[in-house]
Amino acid sequence: MRGLSRRLTQVNTQIAIPFILSNKGYGILWNNYGLTDFNPADESVKLLPAKTEGQAVTVDATSTKGNKRETRLFKSFTATFSVPADGQYGLLLDVGQRMARKHYIAIDGNKIVDVNNLWLPPTTSVIVELSKGEHTVEVQGVKEDSPVLYWRQVTDETVFRSPVAHSLDYTVFSGNADEIIAGYRQLTGKAPMLPLWALGYIHCRERYNTQAELLENAHEFRKRKLPVDVIVQDWQWWGKYGWNAMQFDESKYPDPGKMVRELHNMNIHLMLSVWSKIDKQSALGKQMESKGFTFPAQIGLIFQS
Repeated sequence: MRGLSRRLTQVNTQIAIPFILSNKGYGILWNNYGLTDFNPADESVKLLPAKTEGQAVTVDATSTKGNKRETRLFKSFTATFSVPADGQYGLLLDVGQRMARKHYIAIDGNKIVDVNNLWLPPTTSVIVELSKGEHTVEVQGVKEDSPVLYWRQVTDETVFRSPVAHSLDYTVFSGNADEIIAGYRQLTGKAPMLPLWALGYIHCRERYNTQAELLENAHEFRKRKLPVDVIVQDWQWWGKYGWNAMQFDESKYPDPGKMVRELHNMNIHLMLSVWSKIDKQSALGKQMESKGFTFPAQIGLIFQS
């Protein structure tokens, strides 16, 4: 992470804890609720779509309303930029959307980053060696992207910056590594010791679609003698009852109690994915709204915890 530029956001597949531990006898917790840049790069260039036609790819995707097939058009975006001296440079790519479908960066024809996933953060970063002068950059992504590449020369300093914060709140810890971590735990609260099963393998995929599908996979783990302690049922298990209605759709999960018992008989625990957003037309949403447990939101209800 030294010298790397990162945008500290909490999105699918990316969690950021802005705490650093130095070998010089201190630690810093950057405690700001606004957007934070780590080693921010101020030089930037906006990439423009190439004139060539892109590649169309049809994929199975999950929307807020369930499974669907969609066709995505991937395109190349290009630009040139110049650096003032030979050395290491931190690059940060922002695709210009809430989520990315592809991270791809090539400098002067050399592929640097190439990651494909349906749930990628909007930014990615890397440190590269560059020579003084002009360089070409190619980024690949879906046609709706509006990519911008940021860069900075790597230095010995570490920088936190919160561009939208009205004030700065941070804590400095001193001592050796054990003392600093002890101070951090005292400030933020001690983490309880988890049960032994929670320290094992937690199997999570984008989601299971039915009770039968989940149980079939659990039995296959045991049949192949693959260790697993927890299996996760991700979103959409509420089906027809509305977003996060806290009720299984019995057309796909006919007997949740039986499903849990069957898992427990295999010594497997079940974890359910729940959301703070609740469909205001669901029975639970109406109940929470009538009791004043919500505050206005653009989509559905967000309950206070």
